[in-house]
Amino acid sequence: MAQHITRLEFLAPQPRGRPTDRLVVQVSQLLESAYGSYVWPSALVLAAYIQAHSQQFEHARVIELGCGTGMAGIAAALCGASHVVLTDLPDPPVLKNVAKNRSLNGLDETAVRIVPLQWGTYSFLEHHWADMVDADFILGADLFYDSSDFDDLLATVAYLMGEAQTRAGRRCVFLTTYQERSSRRCIQSQLERYGLVGQVVPLESFGFDPDHIRTAVVERNGRAGDEEADEEAADEDDEEDDEEDEERNGRLPDSVDSVILLRIQQRGERI
Repeated sequence: MAQHITRLEFLAPQPRGRPTDRLVVQVSQLLESAYGSYVWPSALVLAAYIQAHSQQFEHARVIELGCGTGMAGIAAALCGASHVVLTDLPDPPVLKNVAKNRSLNGLDETAVRIVPLQWGTYSFLEHHWADMVDADFILGADLFYDSSDFDDLLATVAYLMGEAQTRAGRRCVFLTTYQERSSRRCIQSQLERYGLVGQVVPLESFGFDPDHIRTAVVERNGRAGDEEADEEAADEDDEEDDEEDEERNGRLPDSVDSVILLRIQQRGERI
C-alpha cells in the first residue's frame, strides 16, 4: 500500500489572543486506502482554525469524530489540549495509521487516545465511556460526505454534548468543516431534531490564508521525499506521483477556499 508522510506547517495569521506562531503536523497518508486516510482540504482549514484559536484549546478536552489521519485532533493536542480522543470506524489499517501519526508528532496514549467508534452506537458509548472524555470541543473534518450518515453523526454529536453537560457541566462545541457537494443536501432538519443550532464561521474571521499553509512530502514509501514543497521531483515518475497525490487528496489550488466551517451547539446556548 502506497504511503506518504507529509509535513504541514501552519503559519499564524494576525494575532487573536495568543495564537501559536507556527504549528507543524506530520501525517502519514495511505494513498490506496479508503478516502478517510487522506488529508482533505477540510482538515487543513480545521487545523488552521485550531491554531488561530490555540488559547481556547489550552487544557481543553477534545474528541475528534471520523478522524481519518487524526490531523485536527493532533493539532489540538499540539496546541495544548489536555485530553484528546481520536475516533474512527473499527478499521485496523486506518486506526494503525492514526497511531503512527500520533507517534510522528511526539504524542503518546497519555495525551491522545484512539477509540474505534461507529456513529449512532449508544450502547458502545455507555459501556466504554471511560475511553471517552467530557468534551469541550468535538471536531470533525469532511464528515458530511455521505448523506445516509448525517442522522447517525448528529445523533452522536448530540449524545456527546448531553453527556458533557450532564456529567461535567461542560458546554461542548462541535466544530466541523466540509465542502458543499450538492445544494440539495441540508442538515437543518437533523439539527432541529437533536436540539442543535449551527452558525457558519467565515474563514476570513480568523485570518485564514492558503498561503499560510506549507506542505512537503518528507517520506514516500519508506524513502526520503522532497524537503521543500516547491522542489522539483527527482524524475518524471515522482512528478507523476506528486500530481496523482494532489488529485487524490483534493488539494487543488481553489479547493481550500471552498471549505465551509460550522460551529454547532445545543439550542439555547450562546453562539
